[in-house]
Amino acid sequence: RSICEDSSGNLWVATDNGLALVSPLENRVYPVDLSFTNSGLSDAGFRFFDNDRDETNELRVTTFLNTYDGLWLGTDGMGAAFLSNAGVQFMTPDNSGIPSGQVWSIGTDNSGGVWMGTANGLAFRSAKGNWQVFDSANSSLPDNMVLTVYPDNNGGVWLGTLNSGMVNLQFSAKTKLADNISNATARRALLTDKRAAIVIHPRGQSNGYNQELALDFMATYAYHTLHARGFD
Repeated sequence: RSICEDSSGNLWVATDNGLALVSPLENRVYPVDLSFTNSGLSDAGFRFFDNDRDETNELRVTTFLNTYDGLWLGTDGMGAAFLSNAGVQFMTPDNSGIPSGQVWSIGTDNSGGVWMGTANGLAFRSAKGNWQVFDSANSSLPDNMVLTVYPDNNGGVWLGTLNSGMVNLQFSAKTKLADNISNATARRALLTDKRAAIVIHPRGQSNGYNQELALDFMATYAYHTLHARGFD
């Protein structure tokens, strides 16, 4: 299903029979058991078993993402998981903002945010842990079944969907601005409401003054300034 190399040179392999860790240095394969609790944070963390142990791992891992502080996993039915030295943290629709337990692809952008393609839209988890979901109802996403995710680090995300092919979504500065707002209602309003600005410019009187050019210059400057701050 998927394979990923971590910073230690180990290979994490997702199969239909569970998760495995391949150690090239030891020339061994270790089945991995991820303990899961409804709280979203595993007390037991994850365990490695010898090859001769007959352990059943029902977790179906679909994708990996290796980051500087840990390993992200997408699963078929149990949402996303983050493996680090602190243990395993599961994110499901019951304990987080992820819209589906089926996560098909994970990508990261240059702000530390994590994008997840799910069976119910595109999910974004900011570096601060805030969630946003983009689907066919609140964005230009034509298909909620998102199979692949590739953030381009220029304010957009390339997506592969089940029924609508390849899609490119562009996001304004509102996505990053919203992460700095602690109030959920205000954050949602920033992301969904439309706003406008009126530029008031006085009539010039000096020689050589061209009001039309001056107004066009000021309006263009104001537009770029406000757009950079998240205005539509």
